[in-house]
Amino acid sequence: MVRDTKGIVVGRARLSRRSRTLLGAMALLLAAPLTAQDGSAGVVQSDRGAPADTLTWASSPRVVPPAPSDAELPSRLADSVAAAQALRVAPLFTVRVPTAAPVAPRDGESQEEEVWTDPWGQEKSFGLALLGTLAGNIVPWAFNELVPSRQELKISQISPRSWGRNVRRGWQWDDNAFQVNFFAHPFQGNIYYNAARSNGYNYWQGLGFATFGSFTWECCGETHLMSLNDWVMTSLGGAAVGEAIYRTTSMILDNTARGNERIVREVAAGLLNPTRGFTRLVTGNANRVYENPADRADRDPEDLELMINSGVRWGNSYREARGGEIEDDLPLHGFIEADLFYGTLAGLKRQRPFDFFRMGVQVNFISGRPIGELRVRGNLWHNNISDPAEKVQKFVLTQDFEFNSNPTYERGGTGVSLMYYREHQLGGGNFLAWNVAPSWTLLGGVDALPAKILSEIEGARERYREYDFGIGPGATAGVNWVRKNRQLVSLRYELRYLEVVNGSNGYGFDAHHTTQVFNVRGFVPLPFQNLSLGLDYELFLRNSFYEFADIGTVTQRAPIFHVCASWNPGRGNWFD
Repeated sequence: MVRDTKGIVVGRARLSRRSRTLLGAMALLLAAPLTAQDGSAGVVQSDRGAPADTLTWASSPRVVPPAPSDAELPSRLADSVAAAQALRVAPLFTVRVPTAAPVAPRDGESQEEEVWTDPWGQEKSFGLALLGTLAGNIVPWAFNELVPSRQELKISQISPRSWGRNVRRGWQWDDNAFQVNFFAHPFQGNIYYNAARSNGYNYWQGLGFATFGSFTWECCGETHLMSLNDWVMTSLGGAAVGEAIYRTTSMILDNTARGNERIVREVAAGLLNPTRGFTRLVTGNANRVYENPADRADRDPEDLELMINSGVRWGNSYREARGGEIEDDLPLHGFIEADLFYGTLAGLKRQRPFDFFRMGVQVNFISGRPIGELRVRGNLWHNNISDPAEKVQKFVLTQDFEFNSNPTYERGGTGVSLMYYREHQLGGGNFLAWNVAPSWTLLGGVDALPAKILSEIEGARERYREYDFGIGPGATAGVNWVRKNRQLVSLRYELRYLEVVNGSNGYGFDAHHTTQVFNVRGFVPLPFQNLSLGLDYELFLRNSFYEFADIGTVTQRAPIFHVCASWNPGRGNWFD
């Protein structure tokens, strides 16, 4: 990523083989009408016999008129002056736009309309989109039906009777594990979403398919009652995760590639996005050589940053309540995480969702919690406050998704934010960007202490849901310092208030949570290319109030430390 002195992203101009071919074709098309008139330039034609789709000279054959008499001179002189004035404004040649003649339909046939295709050349297909959406239900149903450990749950024994019962009973709140509701269900929604997105539909239409697919699963895919939290997280979370995955696979695919390179690209994209891989296979686009999207933002944005960190992390958790203090340890363990920055907020030009997004994923080498974090934040709308040529300053509406799970705390949800974003050039290759954003959590979850207490009571339920569902406002803020395209310091703050709508005991007792996250991350560049030493400190704070079992207020403080090696290749050519 390169920025000029104004802080504006400067893309590298590249003239590809495809671009040169297109320019040559355009030149031939422009030159053909001028050279194809009777095989020579300068051949004089009258307009009468000229075809309607060619460029014709605005002149006629030269005729020598008879000399005027003395009486005709005044009038003829006036006519000559008028003619001369007309010639001064007459164009050198006239352009006649070619128009296709209407084709009369045959008996019993209607005139065929032009087939709409998306930037990748994929025709909009409702049938394939619906098939992919239903497949997103059939596969998990078959898993529950065929796997012995799932058969014991008897949740796959569906019938019209179970469907009618689910609809009559209406929406419920389920007690599935946190990882299921806030990670697995958004990935299931990603299947529904990409079934539509891969078949010519846009973001908003894909969200509709995800909502429909989730509803059909809740009412008809299993014998469990319909879960409201699953419907929300599968639909909204599925759209956020699904669009990020769709854009990522777009960077991998290349319609112009051939041979082994083409096979590797198609297989890699298909593994990451199965519904898109299936669509390209059945439509023949997987092996057809044709042009990539004309707009680079639909495939490979000008600005693309990747950061991969790997190291160790550890920490502690201290909870205080009326009954005393509870300490939980986060043992020392290895981790690897990747952050993808697709596009930039400064470089947004179109009003299309997720032309900019950030996706981060963390894998922990610790028992029981392999996926520690998944974050997605993408733009839905933006507006420049000032002239981008002078300074970058804008409002951005974003869709947010978060899943965070570790032994010290669990937090997740989906919502929206209205971000104020600003950039500054500090000189000497130093660049500073900061943002503040009020937010609203449409549905979130945070772990709850009462569930742990109740699970230890003799005779109580075998397992209580270990977290609360809630909604509410929040805010985020961030600062990033970059020097010569290398990140040096990153500061992040998150505030979230959740009013509990359904508590961990299943009865929705009165409770609310206020959580805060402070994060400071610094990088020391190493002499090796693109490598840095990273140090990270995160502090999680909680203040929870319960009107249950005389628990009252619970506070928590959980510091977490990271030491890692960081690889930041920059824009590079790893997808190009």
